[in-house]
Amino acid sequence: MGKVVLKFGGTSMGSVERILNAAQIVKEEIAQNNDVAVVVSAMSGTTDSLINLVKSFSNLNSQHELAEYDSIIATGETISAGLMVLALESIGIKATSLQGWQLPIKTNAVHSKAFISDINPSVISTLFQNKIVPVITGFQGINDNNRITTLGRGGSDTTAVAIAASLSADKCDIYTDVDGVYTADPRIIPLASKIEKLTYDEMIEMASLGSKVLQVRSVTIAKEYNVGLNVLSSFSRKSGTSIIKNYDGDMENNNVRGISLVSNEARVSINNIDPENTQKVYEILQDKSITIDIVQISENLLEFNIPNTELDIFLDSLNKTVNNIEINVQKAIVKISLVGMAIKSNPAVMNTIFSEALKCNTKILKLASSEMKISIIVKAEEAEQFVRCLHSAYGLDVTIS
Repeated sequence: MGKVVLKFGGTSMGSVERILNAAQIVKEEIAQNNDVAVVVSAMSGTTDSLINLVKSFSNLNSQHELAEYDSIIATGETISAGLMVLALESIGIKATSLQGWQLPIKTNAVHSKAFISDINPSVISTLFQNKIVPVITGFQGINDNNRITTLGRGGSDTTAVAIAASLSADKCDIYTDVDGVYTADPRIIPLASKIEKLTYDEMIEMASLGSKVLQVRSVTIAKEYNVGLNVLSSFSRKSGTSIIKNYDGDMENNNVRGISLVSNEARVSINNIDPENTQKVYEILQDKSITIDIVQISENLLEFNIPNTELDIFLDSLNKTVNNIEINVQKAIVKISLVGMAIKSNPAVMNTIFSEALKCNTKILKLASSEMKISIIVKAEEAEQFVRCLHSAYGLDVTIS
């Protein structure tokens, strides 16, 4: 007998029929003599509707307002959990719903972007002993002030993996609307191919660089606690993508494994900035829990990418805090990132970037590299064609027979 966590995303919970289908997947896992815990997201579209409703009343400028925001948008998962329990019981499976505070899933006090500090698995273990399936709300927890918190976009993935870690579960299966992780977004690259296995490190990079299949924090936890992680489709029985510690062979494979594209960022350039004001910029970023990327610092200049959703908040704080600087914002950009083990050490990877840029008439605005990724900033109107060129050049196109 093993312990398994199954997580169902918003599309998998998107209708009565889909919830019943997810319940059948749970039943099949139980039939393999496993104890199963289920984590659910809100039904597709529910969270966005709740967010829009909240923003009809508030600009969410304070922690108090964000606390109410969390208490409202967390209700989507509560609904899903109750519906999943009823679906399971309709097919003969005993189940009960649990909200984050009932375990509890303890978090810090940063509303709308909370981090998990601890999970007590004893309630789940007791339900396992009584052959009852716990159906747990993803995305939500509780802080030391006994206020509901939410974990940010994709937080249900993080909930599921964290629960699997707390249980020392044999695996955590993430069910979504795609049957695995692909070499690129199939909507942009029709010839993108499914990747059978990725290392934790590769998946962390892909998730952080725009791959929407898994939330990056969930993969980080999986790596830390060695949780077996699989990405599967709830709409088919095809094999998915397994996230693993390392590969069995080809120890120094330094080829490109996937290409991601991020189009919801802006490039901020701050001129005439001294070290004191640079430190103030980072204080703002920390205070607002804003993550930036592709940071470049030179004398009197600080540049970085920032999510468009955070741009106005950052600029408002910056203008109130720092004086005598020149701020430039470039919005019509796209970040293209190549991911693979040790690709920085493969000269052919970099050479291909520039040769394909020439072929595709693409102007590279910025480029940054690390051991496992190379990120390229280009104009938005040139991005998709350049991604297609790179995908083909690196031999990632699927072969159609």
